[in-house]
Amino acid sequence: PLNKKIQIETGFSFVHFSNGHTRLPNLGINMPCLFAGLKLKTEKLNSAPRYMHPDTLPDRYQMVVELLGGRHEFGESTEPTGGISYPVYGLGLGIRWLPSRLHTFTASIEWNYYSSFYDFTILNRMTDHQQWLYASTIIFYAGHEFILGHLGLDTRIGFYLHNPFRQDYEANILKSEGGTKLINSNKLGFNWYLFDPATSIWNLRFGIYIKANLGQADYTGVGLSLIF
Repeated sequence: PLNKKIQIETGFSFVHFSNGHTRLPNLGINMPCLFAGLKLKTEKLNSAPRYMHPDTLPDRYQMVVELLGGRHEFGESTEPTGGISYPVYGLGLGIRWLPSRLHTFTASIEWNYYSSFYDFTILNRMTDHQQWLYASTIIFYAGHEFILGHLGLDTRIGFYLHNPFRQDYEANILKSEGGTKLINSNKLGFNWYLFDPATSIWNLRFGIYIKANLGQADYTGVGLSLIF
């Protein structure tokens, strides 16, 4: 703050628009923004506390088990169009840290199985060994969730530990290097908690999200999490 009535505010935002790769073409917009401004307090100053509960809480750690499901149309951003919408299945396991009522931080491992990858592998004979594993991915995520009551804004950034199909597909089918999108994975979504996440010993969480590779949507999914 410059003084008691004027303070400088700065921030960062990121906006993503797309159809979540549920249908092709998947044309979207990624818009990162920086902003700065002045905030003028015109109301009469009040020394009384603004909140009934402090933001800080004793540190807590919880385990998270997630069941995930989604859909996407197999292909690149613009082609081929008119294809089948394939299901994606997933399972996640993580640990999260709750330092306050407003913020949680999570580290997790997530496995995804793509039925589209499996069908493509069988039809094109890309491998004869453990096709289900070849059509799966394993990702490490680090995430932050901003919580307001029973709602949460969930953002995660991660990298692939296991991504054989896409690596082979990019190199031998598309004849490209693939680049960072074969390494980076991100998720952005909203969660709803059954109980107050700040005070509950265990909880159920329902979420909807977009999973992307370097800002390019991969699939749209939902998740059901057990937190304890």
